[in-house]
Amino acid sequence: MIEVGNLVTEKGPDNELYKALEVVDRDRHLVKIRSVLTDAIKVVDVNNLIPVTPSDIIKMQEGVKGRAEDLDNDVSEDPITQEQYALAQDRFNAFKKFKDGHFKTKEQVYSELNISRSTFYNLLDQFDESVGVASMIVNSKGRKKGSTLLTEDQEDAIMYCYNTYAGENWTLCYLHSKLQTECSERGIPCPSLSAMRKRIMRIDPEDRVARREGERTADDTYVLRKSRRLTRALQEVQLDHTLADIFLRSEVDGEPIGRPYLSLAICRHTGVIVGFHLSFDPPSSRTVSNLMLHALMPKVAFMEELGLGGLLYPYYGKPEVVFTDNAKEFHAKAFRRACDKWNIKVKFRQSKQAGGKVERTFGSLNTKFIHLQRGTTCSRPKRTSDFDPAKGSVMAYREFLIELTKAICQYNETADYSGKSPARRWKEYYTGADGQMLLPEAILNPKRFALEILPEFSITCTNTYAEYRSIQYDIGEAKDHTRRKLLVKPDALNIHTIWAYLSAEDRWIELDAIDEDLPRTMTEYLLRKKLLDQPGYLSLEGIKATQLLNEGHAQNEAKFRRAREAGLVDKQYHSRSERKPKLPTTYIKRDFTQRASAMLGES
Repeated sequence: MIEVGNLVTEKGPDNELYKALEVVDRDRHLVKIRSVLTDAIKVVDVNNLIPVTPSDIIKMQEGVKGRAEDLDNDVSEDPITQEQYALAQDRFNAFKKFKDGHFKTKEQVYSELNISRSTFYNLLDQFDESVGVASMIVNSKGRKKGSTLLTEDQEDAIMYCYNTYAGENWTLCYLHSKLQTECSERGIPCPSLSAMRKRIMRIDPEDRVARREGERTADDTYVLRKSRRLTRALQEVQLDHTLADIFLRSEVDGEPIGRPYLSLAICRHTGVIVGFHLSFDPPSSRTVSNLMLHALMPKVAFMEELGLGGLLYPYYGKPEVVFTDNAKEFHAKAFRRACDKWNIKVKFRQSKQAGGKVERTFGSLNTKFIHLQRGTTCSRPKRTSDFDPAKGSVMAYREFLIELTKAICQYNETADYSGKSPARRWKEYYTGADGQMLLPEAILNPKRFALEILPEFSITCTNTYAEYRSIQYDIGEAKDHTRRKLLVKPDALNIHTIWAYLSAEDRWIELDAIDEDLPRTMTEYLLRKKLLDQPGYLSLEGIKATQLLNEGHAQNEAKFRRAREAGLVDKQYHSRSERKPKLPTTYIKRDFTQRASAMLGES
């Protein structure tokens, strides 16, 4: 029998205590109850309530004490964070004001600390002014950070599977399948996939990446690299090449040709692109020569030739250090000898990250310009049935060169995370105290420097011309080298002339091309040459003529066979001459099995 004022609890897993207040509806057996902890009031069916006796309350208190001992919430053993101590300080000050009478009501403490009624009474019992702030420290609920419910045998099984089966491209599901078998053999419960994952995630991430993707990738991600601090513009210029992610078309017939190679020269201190080169030829010493020439010279004439005279490209100068990768064109003797002659140091990468500036610039140009154009590969290395970038290409070589120059000018004027653009850093460095612009250090004869980098070839000079890659040049001053070897240096950006070395006078001269209709660059010449017919190529009319010739030949052969069968063919002129029969040999081989007779004069 439940009466008004009795303590009750609801049926089910909830053991919260309630106090019966009044009967709401006797016919439907509804009773109003109030929670002892939260003061929440609700109406329930009296048949769902269970009366609580004093003995039941004692059992509940013992159970709470037992759970508290299991949780081991001893403040002295758990580390106290700064947040916990600051909260305890605020609570101690608020309850001290309540004890001293500064706070007249409990509601003031509620609003000051933003706590509930039950929490207020718990903290009030915990408050001890003699102990101080430490009396108000309460540990956070739940298990401590880093604790685990795995047994030692389970952890050992997990680490055994990780060390044994975590190879290249390993996955958590694969390891869990091995863990199930291992735990079954050991006779221990198998941890769940999430429990195994939490244990494996506590392993050093560098070791996990090294096992899955290799030690090089792990080193790239986690090993700290030494950074070279630079303080001057052109103190270090990074050079590199890449295959552009775009297909270009021919200017003659509009057919797709291929992807060009893009080479960049980046000032690492300012981030300015001081020079670039675009070509269909694979990177070589010729590419390095043209790239360095573009970086060393002012670009006024270059911009006007492209029709971009309204854009400024004032970045050029001699670098102190040229920083490159280990490509063979950078290890060429001609390149290193030319740099030593002009006091330019050449350094090579010891790791891939060392050239991060130029690599990142390639990525910026790809994402902000190249990947937005028609015909781009979008970093997809292979053509598929639904993806063929060559069909979508629209630009020719010169058109792409103009658009690329615009994109590079945009890149130089774009501010980065520091709030400054590469152009602004360049201007700040080359602006004097009086506000006047300073000129960077330059090479007096950059063409001579580029000439020394160019590859050398030995060709035979005739009495009228010198030929290189099917291009004929007038010998001019090199007439003394007729029928002799001539050392030449071709320039891929200007094939109208070629440099020739006169050994007698120890100087280089320019020879002019005989054909005046040649394109300006070697790239354009090779592209035009690809469009020409190969030797022996037959057009459609030539194929028809060949077919008619074959038919005529077949008719003549048939006519000859019929005439020979009718005996109308003169064998003296239409048959092979009869050879004389081969006479039998008169030499008799000697039989060495019989004893030889004595020769004349022998005994």
